[in-house]
Amino acid sequence: MNQSISSIAEKKISILEKRILKAKVSKKLDLSDLSLTSIPTEVLDLTHIESIALTNNLGLILGNELAKFSNLRFLKIDYLGLTKVPEIVTQISSLESLDISGNCISELPETFSNLKNLKRFKLYNCDFEVFPKVLYQLEKLEDLNLAFQEKQNAIHINQALRNLKKLNLNANYGSTVSVKLPKLIVLNLDNCGLKSFESICIHKKLKSVSIRLNKNLNFIPNQIVELQKLQAIHFYLSDDFQGIDKLNELPKLKRIHVQFLSTNPKKLKDILKIISFTDLYLEGSFENRKLWKKILKKPNLEVLYRISNYYDEKINIQRARNEIGIKI
Repeated sequence: MNQSISSIAEKKISILEKRILKAKVSKKLDLSDLSLTSIPTEVLDLTHIESIALTNNLGLILGNELAKFSNLRFLKIDYLGLTKVPEIVTQISSLESLDISGNCISELPETFSNLKNLKRFKLYNCDFEVFPKVLYQLEKLEDLNLAFQEKQNAIHINQALRNLKKLNLNANYGSTVSVKLPKLIVLNLDNCGLKSFESICIHKKLKSVSIRLNKNLNFIPNQIVELQKLQAIHFYLSDDFQGIDKLNELPKLKRIHVQFLSTNPKKLKDILKIISFTDLYLEGSFENRKLWKKILKKPNLEVLYRISNYYDEKINIQRARNEIGIKI
């Protein structure tokens, strides 16, 4: 047993040495999955480092060692078992990207406002019950991921985040965005219990919107025409889904991702009548051969995926057409 533990420890030391050598030329230091309890002293001289990943070192204690990395721009401290954001992190004003996902963190300190250069912030799968108001002070924030908070409470955004471009609120039931985010181009409101498009159509610059697993949202509204820049839509297709034809009013729509739970083949036929799209992603159980033939006959189809719980399959469209004798 002791020999086995010793062998594992030696292997991790070897991995660490290799990663340090790589970091000396790449400016990226990966210390993930090493069962660390502190930052190794061997890396403290690598002051040129711009990116550090400490992912999945449960119990790691972050002290002032991080202050030595004066050029640090990207930091991952996800899945460490943290209950609060370490104070040293809020002092790294050069940070542009921070990931604290998978920790038992439920609030951000006021000193978080020191991170004036932060552009990307991922706090996926934490314990937040409300939107952290200190984030409204981060004027450079562009990409925010608040998906899958542990208690799945409603997250309400009711003040402007004027430079935010990407927002993910997936699986926080009842979440809303009640103010216009002027630069927002990507919005994920999957599994949020949506009943209307109110939190969507106010964002005129949207290029991608995802509204899957909202079982009460069974229609495309007339207001969708206001999203003239929309290029991708992901939605849940049920037997009673209405208004698919309104997608024809979106000239830039290229990608349709359907969570296909309808047993009515007409629903998919309605999607195939949408002229502009070229990329089709079908998620769920779907084995209707006649419909597959209709899909492959769509002349401007460029990308076709089948997605299930077990695999993602990219279909070779030309080969599939050849096999059943379709000529485009």
